[in-house]
Amino acid sequence: MREKPILTGPAPGFVKAPDYVVTVEPAGKRVRALIDDVCVADSEAAFVMHETNHKPIYYFPRSDVRADLIHKTDHSTF
Repeated sequence: MREKPILTGPAPGFVKAPDYVVTVEPAGKRVRALIDDVCVADSEAAFVMHETNHKPIYYFPRSDVRADLIHKTDHSTF
């Protein structure tokens, strides 16, 4: 006999919080990212992610980002 049930279907985190929603969809508009008035990303093909209790986050195709203006840091988001 097993002590813990085997989960099927959604990821375990969503089993614990079934009302938590994450959606990703095309932004449907031109999206630009500016730093100090310098455009570092400009796209009509960006996606927006909506997540319960969080502000929307935009994701850009690499081809629409000025890679020459960004650099790796020690900062982490997770």
